[in-house]
Amino acid sequence: MDYVARFLTEANDANGGETLFFKPTGDIGSMLNVIINGVAPTCRARISMRDKTPKSQITKYLRKPEATAEAAQKDAIGIRIEVEGARMEDVLVRVLNYLQEQMVATDLLVEDRHLLDKDRGRLGDFKDRKSKEVHNGDQIAAISDTSQLTADSYRGINVTCKVNIPRAGSSKEFVARSIEFQLVEPLNKNESGLSSHAVYELKKKITAMTRLFGGCNYKWLVERTKEIAEMEGFPEEFVSNTIQGLQDVGFLVRLSHTPNKKVYAASDVYSRWLRVDGLIENDVVRDRVLHKLKSV
Repeated sequence: MDYVARFLTEANDANGGETLFFKPTGDIGSMLNVIINGVAPTCRARISMRDKTPKSQITKYLRKPEATAEAAQKDAIGIRIEVEGARMEDVLVRVLNYLQEQMVATDLLVEDRHLLDKDRGRLGDFKDRKSKEVHNGDQIAAISDTSQLTADSYRGINVTCKVNIPRAGSSKEFVARSIEFQLVEPLNKNESGLSSHAVYELKKKITAMTRLFGGCNYKWLVERTKEIAEMEGFPEEFVSNTIQGLQDVGFLVRLSHTPNKKVYAASDVYSRWLRVDGLIENDVVRDRVLHKLKSV
């Protein structure tokens, strides 16, 4: 992460003296005001960076049957860019070109999450512009994210790729690393309600619990949600609103109605299991999940 931070913000031999961001002073690990170089007219943004923890990688293995070490490190190094919505395409073009020209990036992918695809024609217009202004633009896919983990109110764009960086302690030996650029608008609502990162992480845990144990009980769900409310300073009603909200959007399904036993599960896990004949033998659970999935 330190190498990537220096590459993007400090003129050096590695980047040929060309940075992606101009930063007056400050540590890129915290939110930092910058100017994006190579974008006219002048484009200001705020950036921050983080690397992926082993705990986060393990959670990926637990919640996704197809998860591999490569998939778990898809966003091993994350850079967050907060920029005005009207400049989003300008920045995307610049980032895609810089990644290829300066960092020799491969496996580029653009994933739109309820931002460009919410505005009629905007995602299509960007694809046209990408074809004309981005190096190898026709070979870089731009798709809409369909993950159930992403809240409908979340707005952002992710650019993922692979780059080679020096192995620790060596200046000549390189290793491939995956990085992710996340572009969001200023004063966005991504960190409120069901869109917050804390709820996003909770949804990952619910998915893992569903895969391992078939679901999670109400007490466990309340305790985890209370932890989020206390950590984020949310009001008391956040607990009940979140549990109900996750059901309303179709992510969470209640499997039982008995007063003394409340069991909830991630609906996408059961949706996958239902495709395997005989895997879910309990007719009540099967009918309940089928009914819920059809109503979403």
